Amino acid sequence: MERLQKFHHCTVMKLFLIIAFIFPASSLAVVLNAPTTTTIRMSIVGGCEFSNAPVQNSTAMIGTMNFGSVYHAGGPVEANSAPGQGSIQFRCTPGVTARVTMNAGLYSATVNNRRMRHTNTTNYLSYQLYTTANRNVIWDATTGRSLAFSNDTLQTMTVYGRLPPQSGVLPGTYTDTVTVTITW
Repeated sequence: MERLQKFHHCTVMKLFLIIAFIFPASSLAVVLNAPTTTTIRMSIVGGCEFSNAPVQNSTAMIGTMNFGSVYHAGGPVEANSAPGQGSIQFRCTPGVTARVTMNAGLYSATVNNRRMRHTNTTNYLSYQLYTTANRNVIWDATTGRSLAFSNDTLQTMTVYGRLPPQSGVLPGTYTDTVTVTITW
């Protein structure tokens, strides 16, 4: 009986060594461990960003809308923005509705009386910015223009400008800076 017990222990030991050789300890640990779970998470928040606008002093620069050169301001002068030249290019998270507004500029108290200033004097040139090509809706700091995004493709908003007829305008370059704000 003692011999049979020794045989039994030797057989069990050989079987254990064969199993250990075939399945190294690292794989045994994985096989013997109970399955566990982990949670994977990410939040997508609604947002918008200007596209390809160089940043200067933490402000995106969308370019200069140019009315061109005229020898007098006796008749209306119109201009349309273009990408990199005053057009507003941006993208938003799908499902977001963005509102784009513009302030009165540096030299006017209200959007109804925007003015550019002569670079060397204190003379001004009146102008206006519009949301529509027929120039009947002023681009203001409250209502502005809204756009709903169904995907995240780049959208371009054209700015329509007009200088009304003016007299006594001195020759030179006139400029203004308008702040464009996107809210969502």
